[in-house]
Amino acid sequence: MLADLFWTSSPQRDVNEVRDLSASPNELESENPHLSRVVVAKLLDPVISPCLKLELHQRGLTPSRSDAANDSFSASIKQLIITSDDHAGRLKIREAFPYLFERAYPAVDPTTPMLSVLPLLRFHEIDVLPLSFDAGRRQKGVSGLSCLARLVKVRPEEAGSFLKQPCEVVSEPLAIIRADRSLSSLLDLFMGRRYGFARVVESKGAGALLTLPDVLGLYQDGTLRSSLCLEDVGSTLFSMPSRSTLRKVLGEMFDRRIRRVFVSRTRGFIWDRSIIEHLFSPAVLARMTHRGFGDLLEMPLSGIGTITAKEAEGRMQLGEAAALLKAEPGQCLVFNGKVVTPWDLVMKPWKKGKLKIVSG
Repeated sequence: MLADLFWTSSPQRDVNEVRDLSASPNELESENPHLSRVVVAKLLDPVISPCLKLELHQRGLTPSRSDAANDSFSASIKQLIITSDDHAGRLKIREAFPYLFERAYPAVDPTTPMLSVLPLLRFHEIDVLPLSFDAGRRQKGVSGLSCLARLVKVRPEEAGSFLKQPCEVVSEPLAIIRADRSLSSLLDLFMGRRYGFARVVESKGAGALLTLPDVLGLYQDGTLRSSLCLEDVGSTLFSMPSRSTLRKVLGEMFDRRIRRVFVSRTRGFIWDRSIIEHLFSPAVLARMTHRGFGDLLEMPLSGIGTITAKEAEGRMQLGEAAALLKAEPGQCLVFNGKVVTPWDLVMKPWKKGKLKIVSG
């Protein structure tokens, strides 16, 4: 039933499903003039438009058990999506990021040992390391969070074998989107997967990685505009005592789905990259080689170098804030017990319907 499908959502999507959903609304319209119930369900999936359900409610549109009412409901959805794509999402990804396929970005072979991959993730400019697979195989990537999620499950005596394992064991599927899709589709994809990176592919098979910091730059050239300010998008700052163990800190990060934890009563914070930067620094790796891994996750939070967050005013405009965070990868802004990250500057206004895409 359409009503059942409407209220069902599944945020965990296989990469092949993401690719299947890359057709434009106009393509879907021509192939499904009346929009079948299955197509409607896919269009309502959060990967495509996480705000669509709310907008339908605001317009007084709801599914019904009646087939006649469902026809009207489907037609309303179709028009809403087509209108959105024609206006808000007219700018294509390749047009918004003309340099994307020209810049160099590191990739690693899936058989590369973890010991060789982890030091690369110490660089804050690298959001994820794509794995170079043969044609036809699923695209995956290794991120700081995927490594730490595996590391917390490793017993001290297993650390040596963990570092020798191929990096593919900690990889996760990369979202894939075509370069001729709209910028709005990319933002919907980020929202649905709750990760700020995706592999963008051209029709001839060329691919490149596009990340949230890239999107921040669109504020500076006027492509993105918002009337919101920091106080509209800030999140409550989460902190822990300096004596907290790294294991407890990581547990909170995963439970709360956050990347930054502050040291209580300070502006200093650590995030997944600074943890990796410390654990897999040349000095620590050398010590591990001679003395064994030990339980490094039992070290206190105070043992890891922190980053001092930048102070800001709650009335600061998002464009100004984007320029600050774009210039310093990994940085965040704080004000009145709130924290603002790159995700907050892009995805929160997008979810609120307060982010405007200007296509020239």
